[in-house]
Amino acid sequence: MSLRQCPTTDRVDPVDLGLWVAPGLRGRESPCRCMLPGCDHICPPADPVALPVVEALLRVGNSGGRRCEVAGEVAVQLVPSDVGIIHDPQATGRSGFQRATVPAWTAPSPASDRERGRTLRPRRERTDLIEMTFRESLRADVETLWKYHDMRHEPRPCDVGIGLGSHDLGVAVVAVDLFHQGMFPLIVFTGANAPTTLDRFPRGEAIHYREYVIDHGVPADAVLIETEATNTAENLTLTRHLLAEHGVKPRSVLLMSRPYQQRRAFATCKKVWPEVDVRCASRPLSLDDYVVSIGDVKRVIDMLVGDTQRIEEYARRGYAIPQEVPPSVRAAYDRLVEAGFTSRLL
Repeated sequence: MSLRQCPTTDRVDPVDLGLWVAPGLRGRESPCRCMLPGCDHICPPADPVALPVVEALLRVGNSGGRRCEVAGEVAVQLVPSDVGIIHDPQATGRSGFQRATVPAWTAPSPASDRERGRTLRPRRERTDLIEMTFRESLRADVETLWKYHDMRHEPRPCDVGIGLGSHDLGVAVVAVDLFHQGMFPLIVFTGANAPTTLDRFPRGEAIHYREYVIDHGVPADAVLIETEATNTAENLTLTRHLLAEHGVKPRSVLLMSRPYQQRRAFATCKKVWPEVDVRCASRPLSLDDYVVSIGDVKRVIDMLVGDTQRIEEYARRGYAIPQEVPPSVRAAYDRLVEAGFTSRLL
């Protein structure tokens, strides 16, 4: 890979490659400033990204094979590597994952460097990276928990669809799909905020979900919101009260949640609302695709481990009906706890 050259100052950064960061990579919508010292050049939003090797662990959308408008080089190449993965349906023709890296940088010869009149800077450590792929030593255990929490219910028409609030906008996405399929005539979104959702849904989970589905074709009068619940039992209890206030007494409900919340949501509903027939649904994503949608491997594993603990613990506390926990699930849970995925444990 040749050196990156800033079009304003003609300076070169062989380590960080000029850090031409695409605005979409980290949710930015405004132009990005060149990070070379002393450079004020503005990178327009259309410029794609030029990644250092370590940043191949970050999500880069459909950037495989794109050329950097600044340096004219391929930003990410789809070649075998253990560096990381990118989600690249356009480059591969399928919506799977491909190993990705950027070619190793080769330093120029001292003569050419002197000719250029440039001084190479030492490598800097980066501390702001988010891991986007599983270590192979963890994958089997994570997949065991992922499959355990999937209730594998086939959606069928119900009286009401209930979207359980969380950090995952996929709840609203699947609600739109199922509503347009005719699975329910009425949606209730329930949820206030939790520490994990304040940044993403500052006005409250249920409010943001409602706005999303209305923007995607669900009539406003087909959506109710409950904005006080802070846990799953409250989600269901307060939704039940809200429906009663509107003269609705459902015989069947379709619970829409994060994929790994299905089993706990089902067990809680059977405890606090036993007379209703309950089905569960989530956005139909593979584990890897779900990680990309959330953007953080550790967060997903922590949440999976926490929900697995709650299956037995909430039953002991009387919050949910008991659910069988197979030995393979228990062993996978224990290994992930031992590996340090404990931030969501009670």
